[in-house]
Amino acid sequence: MLNSRRKKIRILFEMGMPSFLRHFENIINKLKSKYDVVVTTIKKEGFGLVEKQIAELNHRELLHKTAMVRDDEWSELSYAIQCAHDCIPYLTPNHTKSTIIKKRILNMLEYGTKDKRGDIYRTLSSFLATVESPEQVDSLDKLFRSVHAIVPPSHKTIQKLNEISPDIVCITPLVYTCYGQTELIRAAKAMNIPIIFLANSWDNLSTKGIVHIIPDYTFVWNNVQAKEAVEFHGVSAETIRNVGASRFDDFIMRRPEINRADFCKQFRLDPEKPVITYLCSSNLISADETRFVHEWISRIRNSPDQALSGCNIMIRPHPKFRGGWESFNDLPGTAVCLS
Repeated sequence: MLNSRRKKIRILFEMGMPSFLRHFENIINKLKSKYDVVVTTIKKEGFGLVEKQIAELNHRELLHKTAMVRDDEWSELSYAIQCAHDCIPYLTPNHTKSTIIKKRILNMLEYGTKDKRGDIYRTLSSFLATVESPEQVDSLDKLFRSVHAIVPPSHKTIQKLNEISPDIVCITPLVYTCYGQTELIRAAKAMNIPIIFLANSWDNLSTKGIVHIIPDYTFVWNNVQAKEAVEFHGVSAETIRNVGASRFDDFIMRRPEINRADFCKQFRLDPEKPVITYLCSSNLISADETRFVHEWISRIRNSPDQALSGCNIMIRPHPKFRGGWESFNDLPGTAVCLS
């Protein structure tokens, strides 16, 4: 309900980390032309949460080294319940090969609870290890959702929401355990504030975790995500809206800022030859790609097709993992783009 002291609806747009702002910047700017928009990030504002060090492990074992947890007596138990619940989809036949994802979440459970309450980890991990059938997975999912329902909201989070006084809460990415956004939804539900969940990326509904507390509406990119929201997260199909991938609006609107000749000159490439680009993955997916790319380039250079063997090669490392590619700039007709 619109606050009687304001003329405009106030929208709280919570996005977990400041880096996600670029994904929704166009939407937020358009909303600001009509509504009162407050942009927050759990990792910065807190919302009655504190940052907890999880572990010192490499990226393939644990995607995040810190988590946002409650600053009260429910801290350890609430976090452990979320991690254990996040494991549920990866116990089903649909995810039997998702070993890295399952290991990552189990590590968040283990290292996030063993310092104070190691018994929580041992109990929950042993419990999860007994699950063998889809029926058990379904029952376990319902059990965890029931537990979520009885965990009270954080008083400090409610206090923060009262200060902002939003009429609507938009939240993304939500499915990351480490961000503590479930606690924000828990508080918003208790305050009867409508909640809209926006899918942040193409794989967020299948490789990150669970929507623990169902929002009022879920905005997805396409029919595939709509199906995932229902099957993996228990979201009601009637509350799902297919709105497209708005984060790519900026890409569609972009136009070239440099011509081909100048671009090739910038990277010491021959503008008269075709360019093949290799787009790298995160090391959660492929670990160290440099050895493979060396072999890939060698195969190209040894191709009997002269157009292929003599082409330009551009390597685009993943933005978060740019190290180790410098030597590729010394290879003939090869360049690394780090911008």
